This record gives sequence, structure tokens and C-alpha cells, in this order.
Amino acid sequence: MNESTVQPAAAGWRARWNQLADCLTPAVPEDLLLLVSRIALAAIFWLSGRTKVDGWLAVSDNAVALFADEYQLPLLSPALGAHLAAYAEHVFPVLLVLGLATRLSAIALLG
Repeated sequence: MNESTVQPAAAGWRARWNQLADCLTPAVPEDLLLLVSRIALAAIFWLSGRTKVDGWLAVSDNAVALFADEYQLPLLSPALGAHLAAYAEHVFPVLLVLGLATRLSAIALLG
């Protein structure tokens, strides 16, 4: 299959997608899209944080073992690393959803 046969099909699909986006843009407020994207990202990190704790915020032995065996942080003890990761994955998603310190929260979670 050469490039000329793939190009029109991709262009047609892209044009239909752009038409749909142009129709929906006035109907869906930008603030709603931003909120939905913040909730989607926050949910991923919140659930990741939940795997590191037992109960509400008691860091599990499995999380400490993970930091000791798998991650092997050179500057932090495994227990401290597990606690910091668990707390960060619970605090920063909440801030992200609330819209408080969103840039700091995004950098902390993704960086």
C-alpha cells in the first residue's frame, strides 16, 4: 500500500472529526472539559495511592517492600519513600480536582 492510498482516507476521517469538534465546541464549556480531565488524571493517581495503604492512610508492608526491593531509592529509606509516595498520591489528586495549586500538583504527580 503506497502513501497516496492512505492519505485520502486519513484526511476524510480527520475532516469528519474536526467537523464534530467544531459542532460540539460551543455546546460544551471549556471549564467542564478541564474539570473532567483533572478528575480523570486525579482518579488514576488516587487509585495508585490506595494500593499503597491499608485502611485510610496506614502504609502497607507491601508498599515498603516494593520501595526496598524494586525501587531501591539511594537517598531515602524505603519506609520514608513509601510514606511520601502514598501521601503525595492522596493529597495532590485532591488539590488537582479542587483546582488548588494545579500546576504544583501536576508537576508533583507527573514529574
